[in-house]
Amino acid sequence: MDQDPNELRLMWRGSTAKQAAVVASVFLTLIGLELVARLVVSIGCPPGFYSADFDKKYALAKNLSPKAGTSVLLLGTSRTQRGIYPELVASELNRLGCASSVINLATYGSMPEDEKFLCETALESGFIPSMIIYDVGPEDVLYRAGKVGFSAEFANSPSGSAFLCEKTSLLGQLRRLIDQNLYLISHRQFFKSIVTTIPERLLKPLEAYATGPVGVGAEGSPLGWAPGYRTLTTAQCNEQIDEYCSSIPPPAFDFASPVIAHQKYLSPISDLCRERKIPLVLLWLPRPGHSLDLCDKFLAKFSIKSSELVHETANGSKALLIDLHTDDENGHYSDVSHLSVVGSVRASYELARQLAVKPFRDILARCEAK
Repeated sequence: MDQDPNELRLMWRGSTAKQAAVVASVFLTLIGLELVARLVVSIGCPPGFYSADFDKKYALAKNLSPKAGTSVLLLGTSRTQRGIYPELVASELNRLGCASSVINLATYGSMPEDEKFLCETALESGFIPSMIIYDVGPEDVLYRAGKVGFSAEFANSPSGSAFLCEKTSLLGQLRRLIDQNLYLISHRQFFKSIVTTIPERLLKPLEAYATGPVGVGAEGSPLGWAPGYRTLTTAQCNEQIDEYCSSIPPPAFDFASPVIAHQKYLSPISDLCRERKIPLVLLWLPRPGHSLDLCDKFLAKFSIKSSELVHETANGSKALLIDLHTDDENGHYSDVSHLSVVGSVRASYELARQLAVKPFRDILARCEAK
């Protein structure tokens, strides 16, 4: 028996109304969740360790403006991000008669391509540094040479992801818009960390919250230095170095010369400095002596030592070198690669004193005279 057309029409309208109600409910739920996400982010601390750090440095680079006088721009990895306090360097330079602003754009886990991106961002605004200082070390050859392109930290950060998406398809540009405007998406790692640590926060609240850096504060300064971290004795540092080296495979040397490999690794920065005619200074920050012994052991097959590698890399890259690596005093390190607060303060003042003498003083003086 055929159904009445009016009944079919009513059934269709009822079904459509239910579907519309479901769609509206889902839409309103998503809006509600997005509002909650924005509230949590605004009162919480959504740092993603790496990605949040890179985005802060990107914001700093983007907002640098042309200034009278001289400016020193620091680039590199967490070794410089945590190891050099720009305010202290600037203060000491001023005391020594070489007044200059100092900006630290070094970031955790970065590759030279990441730092080139930050540097170009600053240069696009008209900011021209008197010199660029980039941190180096023999570890670059052992574990980073051969890697090219951007780091995972860059790709996972909203600003880095946006840059990469802009270079791709319309789908990539859509992803950029979503990442930039939806907190549920852009801060998903933050929310995941909250959810996964709920049991620990409920059962062991003191242990859950008593983690992280201990030192001069939880946030970096406006000019880019990082919070301080714990201090290790020499014995603790050496033990940590041994544990670290035993947990990772030996470096695979697939190049003929470690010096050439090191120069190629640094080429994004050295090429940029050459094109823009900006003096490049390589900075070798202090390392625990035991760490350097292990580097020398790996480099022995090339009949070259760590110190020779770094100095020859600087010569081949046509860069000046500030060598501070010999500081091996007790309590100056927080782990196998990074300085403690004491070590960072000492390194910052020593860097300023090196910059206040020739040939670095002459470079700053020439730029100030322009």
